[in-house]
Amino acid sequence: MRTLLQRTTRAVTLALSDAHLRNDVYKALHESPYPDHELSFRNLLAGRRGARLLDRASRALGVSHRRFVTALDSIFDLQFNMPVPAHFNTWKGGDNLIVATVLTEHDTVIGFDLDGNPVLRWPAFPLDRQS
Repeated sequence: MRTLLQRTTRAVTLALSDAHLRNDVYKALHESPYPDHELSFRNLLAGRRGARLLDRASRALGVSHRRFVTALDSIFDLQFNMPVPAHFNTWKGGDNLIVATVLTEHDTVIGFDLDGNPVLRWPAFPLDRQS
């Protein structure tokens, strides 16, 4: 499951290299009705903003939309969120983004930059620029 989660995270990260797609995710996060602005990844993919994300992420993995969604179904319900409030408040949808995931709270965080490269050093605070 960790390998699938890592591959999925990287595919989503590569998809988010598209500025329009990042803007869609930015808007969806800010419109979230939850206090921590989280989004169900499955719900995001099923919504009007999710079609482009589904298309780009499945292409990055080299699989069909159906196979991508089926793979997601074998993982737990992934959440899109920015758990550090300063990150949420600072990020404006630009390319200063690292996409990360973790299977359990005791696991190592897996993260990628928008070029799909693994992130080995985490910035202490997000950059304040916008692309």
